[in-house]
Formats: sequence, C-alpha cells, structure tokens
Amino acid sequence: MEPTQVSVKSIRTFVKGKPMKFQLNKKAIRVFRTLQELPHEVGGRLDFNVDKLLERVSARLGGVGTVQEDFFDFEAEYHTHPKTTHKGKIELNPPSSGDVYGIVEGLMRNISRKNKITTQVALIFSHKFIYTIYFDYDWLEDKFPGGTLVQRARKMLNLLKHDRPVQVPGYLDYMTKHNEYLRKSEKRYGVKIYTFKWTDKVTLQIAPVEPLLQSQA
Repeated sequence: MEPTQVSVKSIRTFVKGKPMKFQLNKKAIRVFRTLQELPHEVGGRLDFNVDKLLERVSARLGGVGTVQEDFFDFEAEYHTHPKTTHKGKIELNPPSSGDVYGIVEGLMRNISRKNKITTQVALIFSHKFIYTIYFDYDWLEDKFPGGTLVQRARKMLNLLKHDRPVQVPGYLDYMTKHNEYLRKSEKRYGVKIYTFKWTDKVTLQIAPVEPLLQSQA
C-alpha cells in the first residue's frame, strides 16, 4: 500500500500557525521500532525545535492494549501497538476507535478550557505501519457552524459522550477493510489519518513551539 503524501497545502487545515515539513530520521525510526517490538504499549510525547530536529522524547509504559497520555507542551504524542495475531495471521492494528476518540476528546477538552494547545499530531507505531493523525479544524466549523472555537469544542465534547465506536468486521486482516475503517474514523471524528511503511520517509507537518523563546519575546 502506498503511503499518503502529506503536503503543506493539505495540512494547513489541521495545524494552526505556520507548519513546516519534518521527517523522522533513521535513528528515531530505529528507536520507535525497538519500542514497538515490546509486548506492551509504550506512549509519550515528542518535542521538535525550530531547526526541525526531534530534541526531546518522553515515554510511559502501558498495558498490553492501552496507554494513557495527556496533552502538554509537546508538538506530537505517540504510542505503540504491539504485534498481535488472529488465527495465525499478524493483525494490522491501525489506530483504534478508542485511540482516535481519545486524541479528539483530549484536544476538545483543552480547547474548551481555553488551555494553550501545542500538540498537533499523534503517531501510532504498529508492526506493519506508522500512522499520523491530525485534527481538521475546518471539519469542526462545518459540523458546528457559528460561535467561537471554544463553543464548537464544547459541542463536540457533548457529541462524543454519545459516541458509538466505528466497527468494520475483518479490518484487522484485509487492507480493503482496513482502509474503509480509517475513512469511517476520519468522517466520524474529524481527523485525517496518513499511513506510512516503516521503510518510508515519515513526513510530519507541524508548527514548532518554543516556549522559552516566546517568554523572552
């Protein structure tokens, strides 16, 4: 399966500010591959600087199928999906409904509380693919026209309370079902999910935030 190329034009919808193009280098990919091969989930946050370098990585150990993360002063959050099998087949393990729900719910909660938002993308490392997930602010405005961003975020939180997880039978084993599941998740939660192979150049579009520089301005 060919990865979706992330362009500056397409990503302006998802990132507030002036996004720049970043790539995870081979050293970072090796680190995340090692974490993904553990039998339990690992999650954390990634901080990039204005020189387009990954300068800080935090990590937290989770269980077999979950790890809890919050939104803090990092441009990206991530977690791994350990390898699992079903009837002898390696499962694809894309972002679960719970993953996408948690990302959107965390973002909406921070916006509704008028907290400063710096987290712009979530990464999920599975056995076969690397996924990047962005939230679409234009989708939110179309979903709840009028009012402020804070008001729309609160309406989205209320909608999420009645959420029914996206389920597509067989998506763990077949690419057609896998892709259908991702598209349904995008439509339900207002996100855009890009898929990369481990051998691809993993491209991110983020607007780096440097709090220390901002505080001195």
